[in-house]
Amino acid sequence: MGKQKIIAGIAFIGIAVIGIIILGDIFYELSPSEVSEQPREIIVTKPPEQLLPTRSDVGTILEIKSSHLENTLDAEGFTIGSTQRYVKTEDFFITSISVGVFMFDNPLNSFNFYTGQTQHLIDDGSFETTKSSAYNATCFGTYKSTSNGSYPKQVYELRCVKGNVYVHVESILDNLWDDDPSLKFMRMVLDKIS
Repeated sequence: MGKQKIIAGIAFIGIAVIGIIILGDIFYELSPSEVSEQPREIIVTKPPEQLLPTRSDVGTILEIKSSHLENTLDAEGFTIGSTQRYVKTEDFFITSISVGVFMFDNPLNSFNFYTGQTQHLIDDGSFETTKSSAYNATCFGTYKSTSNGSYPKQVYELRCVKGNVYVHVESILDNLWDDDPSLKFMRMVLDKIS
């Protein structure tokens, strides 16, 4: 009787693991990315411009361009957003980082927007995925190399959602030897979300 219970227990665990794998395939259609679970319920009430990296966050090497208020995004539950551009010019090389912070009325709407944006990227293709985890947020990172005339460019994009906030960081680098600053900038924003 003891052996039957053990065998039944092992069979149950096996069926449960197979069920989790199947459910994982159904609910996480976003592979090949490494998408974590939906983050905990956080409602941020700060204006989006207060979440953008500031001079004290980025240092003095970067020039901070004027921010732009976004209020026309066609997405369910979108309330307001703000974008900011940061530029570094060194010799003939330019690094441009754009950060967008978009607020939604609840975490489900921001997560659905993130999922839709990410799925659209995957459907279009023409990029490599990058590892992208940041501070209890669900993230998806991409990389592609392009050229503008004779100069190659590296384009990194990182999209994260945390609570009711969706964040998009895009870094365009002329210099092939520079490191991708996207994750650093994403963490600056996510650190301001409590």
